[in-house]
Amino acid sequence: MVTPSSSADNPAISDADILDALTPDFDGAVTAITIGLNWTFAAVSTPFGAGVGLAQTPSKAASNCVPLKDAGQRTGSPIARGRRWAASENPIERALGVAVLNAAWHARFAAEHRGRAEALDGLALAARRAERPGARSVVVGRFPGLAEKLPGAKVIERHPGPEDYPESAAPGLIPQADILVITAATLMNGSLAGLLNLRRHDAFTVLVGPGAPLCPRLFALGVDALSGFDVMDVEKARAVVQEAGAVAALRAAGTRVTLLAGSE
Repeated sequence: MVTPSSSADNPAISDADILDALTPDFDGAVTAITIGLNWTFAAVSTPFGAGVGLAQTPSKAASNCVPLKDAGQRTGSPIARGRRWAASENPIERALGVAVLNAAWHARFAAEHRGRAEALDGLALAARRAERPGARSVVVGRFPGLAEKLPGAKVIERHPGPEDYPESAAPGLIPQADILVITAATLMNGSLAGLLNLRRHDAFTVLVGPGAPLCPRLFALGVDALSGFDVMDVEKARAVVQEAGAVAALRAAGTRVTLLAGSE
């Protein structure tokens, strides 16, 4: 995990700041929960309509990952309770909380932005910026097809492969980046705040993945683009999660969307 820091350009961001931003200022309730092998699914009802949110399911072997004692009793909970779950020491509860908060913001997105947000994934958006001469790209998380989509990017991975950098390299690499791409999985492992604190204030920063919340409040914390997944076929998405599907299988249930700062 990267330790948060501060500079004149970037006042320190905390985990609490991120959770405050993600906690909606509107009411609603959790209507469905499914925790699959790869993804955690939550559906909610809100004044904007129904919404579905996803979060990456942690490994059962992760520290503090234990069964939820009140399993079977969480459907019907207010969506604001997702903040408490997302702050849990238990990774499985944390993923559920993030999925619930994501679902609330996806409901609002569907009501206000669906049809107007760009149907583009975050890596393609970052690649556009990387075409500028001398632009330096850093990616947190090894995405499929990354070498083709964003050639030359330096990749930081929690479990680094032969061409990746370890997490310990983040303080040296991220401040040099003109384009910074961060996997939404950092919301689950608690490292997002520290990564945002390392960036230059002018670095174009994108949060990417099916679990990226389409929450415009994150723009105030230094994120320039939110590249997530808009679920269009709720039952299909839930079936994919139940049947241990990965990202490729989820694509049949919706579309990638990117919300840019200033478009909200």
